[in-house]
Amino acid sequence: MAFDRRSKPEVDPLWSAHQAAHTAGAAPPLEHPLASPVLAPSPVPAAAATRVFGGMFDAAAPSPAAAVTGGAVAPAATADTHHVPTDPAARKIYEANAQRIAHLHLNPSQSQQRDLKSFEANYDKHKAEYEAVAAKSDLPPELIAALHWRESSGNFHTYLAQGDPLGRPAVHVPRGKPVRTDWSLAAEDALSDKRGTQTKLDLHQDSTDLAGIATYAEYYNGLGYAHRGKPSPYVFSGTDQYTSGKYIRDGVYSSKTKDTQLGVVAMVQDLFEREHQQDQSKQPPK
Repeated sequence: MAFDRRSKPEVDPLWSAHQAAHTAGAAPPLEHPLASPVLAPSPVPAAAATRVFGGMFDAAAPSPAAAVTGGAVAPAATADTHHVPTDPAARKIYEANAQRIAHLHLNPSQSQQRDLKSFEANYDKHKAEYEAVAAKSDLPPELIAALHWRESSGNFHTYLAQGDPLGRPAVHVPRGKPVRTDWSLAAEDALSDKRGTQTKLDLHQDSTDLAGIATYAEYYNGLGYAHRGKPSPYVFSGTDQYTSGKYIRDGVYSSKTKDTQLGVVAMVQDLFEREHQQDQSKQPPK
């Protein structure tokens, strides 16, 4: 699968373990101010034979978690008005993402379905680490896990900020952070850089607003797609809100290239649903 944020140059031996899981490298641009209006997506027909995120569930189609586990379906996480930013540029991005989520259907490829199972297994194995960083940063652990999967397929020997190997200065953007050998400390560094975005969105450890989570992830990755009025694959890959278009290296956009990784929204919603299923299973029978 391709790294979305930036292409990697010559292969470093420390990269080999997780680069082998990727088929191509690519790179959206650095984060920059929104310079053009965000275009709202076209509504998706409600009759599509897949699961709807954000507004309702299609009774004829199982959720991603239900498809994997056979469990119950969780209530959809919907936009919450207190997360809507007052900053005009951030508000445009939030509202565009909220509209996409309201009409969104899961549409993963077979490889993405397999990847979702691997992501779930990684989260289950390392849930304590994600929750510890979540407690320090006051962000949802599900979001942190999804960012980690996007950046390095959950490799705990890399920086959360950009997936470069720990123990040496980062080569790829963002650079200039302290050299760390501990993943948790490096993760806290990366998330602290987006404290302003977190505050704008009023996100906390227990937040479930998918529009807020999607917007945070978009700021985390960079605003190049929002600048073009396009859904970010970093956020929406694996859903019908994204079909193609990808930054293949810094500042170079290809409309025909498709991101093959799972997006943050699909991963986070999947974990929310699994947690709901687990809670339901603990309820005493009526």
